[in-house]
Amino acid sequence: MGMDLSSIKNDAYFRANIWSWRPLWNLVKNEVGLTNEEYESGSCNDGFEISKKRAKEIHDKLSKIDLPKIIKEYNYYLDNLPLEDCDICDGNGKRNDENVKGNCNACNNEYTRKEGIPVGKRPNWQTNYKMYQEHIEEFIDFCDKSKGFRIY
Repeated sequence: MGMDLSSIKNDAYFRANIWSWRPLWNLVKNEVGLTNEEYESGSCNDGFEISKKRAKEIHDKLSKIDLPKIIKEYNYYLDNLPLEDCDICDGNGKRNDENVKGNCNACNNEYTRKEGIPVGKRPNWQTNYKMYQEHIEEFIDFCDKSKGFRIY
């Protein structure tokens, strides 16, 4: 699943998967001051329309922020989230269900062992939602070129 943004006036287009859209749209909310309707509707892919004026405002405000600093702070936040208890295996590191027999694939796998994550724990779910500077810059550029857009 993802968000497809298409211009109302021309062929400008932007795509974000759900993992990158959520932190990007939260950034827009925090920096631009979206209304509740804009934020909620922009979080769904139901064709919500951002006007030409609002798209320009998003472009102008996001163009002025210190993006590397914001991304660094966001990544620091993600890196320091506490580990979660594994709810797949109830924290024992083993599974014996219809899907997996043996090591829990959520908390007792090659990645978690390599990262030194204790068996029975796993990274906080929020760590899946990364920010990428190049992607955000593409969105900022899209907002300028789009002359308004719809979110599908």
